[in-house]
Amino acid sequence: MNNTVIKRGFLAAVAFLGAVLVRAAEVPAPADVIGFAPGTDYKLARYEAIARYFRALDAASDRVVVEPIGESTLGKPLLLALISSEENLKNRDRYREISRRLALSKDLDENQARALAREGKAIVWIDGGLHATEVAHGQMTPELAYWVATSIFVAIGQGGAIAPVLAAWAPNILFGTGAAYLLLTVRT
Repeated sequence: MNNTVIKRGFLAAVAFLGAVLVRAAEVPAPADVIGFAPGTDYKLARYEAIARYFRALDAASDRVVVEPIGESTLGKPLLLALISSEENLKNRDRYREISRRLALSKDLDENQARALAREGKAIVWIDGGLHATEVAHGQMTPELAYWVATSIFVAIGQGGAIAPVLAAWAPNILFGTGAAYLLLTVRT
């Protein structure tokens, strides 16, 4: 393989990485909104700061929708952050209905249940709830949401643009290509 092909492949990979980083840069990191990175020694984000971050994440990303689902005993809104592809978020009411029907299973025969299961999506609940003096749960949720919302390779794979296996390996391929380019072009 000649150096021209490798250089072009490397430049394409760098351009792709640049596009990914620009997209991720549009989504604020928790420290940008809260004022410090969650988990920083001797600092705890208050509820209001965490809620403000989730609302900023919702405003900045088409992969995040934040919805109130009730109130706490202190009268503060309980927020649910849905993080998925744009298509899944558009169809979330349908997926909720499918989950509800499968959970209740009233008036469903086996074939109907199987059809709903094929159409539906797996929903993973990650909770940041607290017990007494525990604080780590709530502090980690902004960081977790940021990383899930900006996981571009996962989104590309799930969106069907490329195979999920390739999406999982994309960062390794990208940096491996860069390493190969550097190894082949360094003069000794």
